[in-house]
Amino acid sequence: MNFLLFWCALVVVSAVYIVIPITDTLTSYFTISAQKASWISSIFSVFYAFGFLVFAPLSQKYGKKQIIVIGFL
Repeated sequence: MNFLLFWCALVVVSAVYIVIPITDTLTSYFTISAQKASWISSIFSVFYAFGFLVFAPLSQKYGKKQIIVIGFL
């Protein structure tokens, strides 16, 4: 179970940085500007931070296991 949680955390955190090297590919494939392609990473980062602000207090109130199970569902 710990390996699964580690793997999920690694994938989510990597998603923030994976867009940087593939921005040129995204712009050519979807025929969008570089500015729009860079918004992908920015929007993900904002909602990732927002998720911490929301789910951290909930996990302290209801328990970490319950919040993780809800997240998996």
